[in-house]
Amino acid sequence: MVMNEIEQVDVGRGVGDALLAGCVGLFPHVRLRVRGQCMSPEINEGERVLIVSTSLHTPRVGEVVLARHAEGLRLHRLVWKWPVLSGRLFWLTKADRSRFCDPRIAPGSVLGTVVAVESPGSVRRLGKGRLHRAAQSFAEGLWTWSRGRLGLEGHA
Repeated sequence: MVMNEIEQVDVGRGVGDALLAGCVGLFPHVRLRVRGQCMSPEINEGERVLIVSTSLHTPRVGEVVLARHAEGLRLHRLVWKWPVLSGRLFWLTKADRSRFCDPRIAPGSVLGTVVAVESPGSVRRLGKGRLHRAAQSFAEGLWTWSRGRLGLEGHA
C-alpha cells in the first residue's frame, strides 16, 4: 500500500515545503488541508484539495496551482502564461483575495494543479469558469497596480 496523504506534519516552513514538493514530484496526486483564506470563496480554510502533479496535467490559465515562490509554497490562481521579449517564459499567479499578482515565476516553479476541493460530505471539481476567474483576477491586479503608478490610490 502506498500512502500519499499526510494528515499533519509539524516541521519548519522550509522543511515542510521541501517535503510537500517532494511528495508532489513522487506521487501522481496528493491531498492537503488548506490553511488561510486567500483563495476564498473557491477554496476555504480547512478544506482539503486534491493536487495533480504537473507530470500528469499541464497547468492552464485560470486553474489553482501549487507554486514555489520566494516566500514558500502557495496555492494561488495561474493568471498569466506568456513569454517576455527575451523569449524566456514566465508565469504569474495571484491569490483571489489579493490586490496584486505575485512576483513572476518560471514554469518549473509550478508543482501541481488543484483539481478538486473536498469538504465534509462533498467533493467539488475545479475548472469550470477558470478563464473568467483568471481574467477577473488579473484585471483586478492590473487595475490596482496602474492606480498606484498613476497616483490614484485612495481616489474613487
